[in-house]
Amino acid sequence: MIYILVKSLNSRIRAILQDEVRGRNWLVAAVVHDSIGYYTPLGAENLVNDYIQGETENYSERCTTSFHCDLEAELLHDISAFEAIPEEKQVELVGEIREVKKMDEVSQTTFGLFYPTRRL
Repeated sequence: MIYILVKSLNSRIRAILQDEVRGRNWLVAAVVHDSIGYYTPLGAENLVNDYIQGETENYSERCTTSFHCDLEAELLHDISAFEAIPEEKQVELVGEIREVKKMDEVSQTTFGLFYPTRRL
């Protein structure tokens, strides 16, 4: 597990990544959810991987305008927003996003475009 070795990880993010119940898929789902589909599951996973590998900045439109390019602040915001929804809905979304991540890029983008219209 590479992320255990990276000391610069925020303790809250590290705890989620190491948690057997939450873990990486939960964090990816949190990013997709709070970005209201701005990030596809694959894009969110890449964002998480970038953070784990030591990236501190993200120049996506969302991160630049909302978090001043601070990747860690973006992830922490996404975590807080995801924790605010009921746990059973979190589990459902993690499973759904895990399945969407298996799809091609066009299908994932379509999922992202329609994500804001979902009912929680």
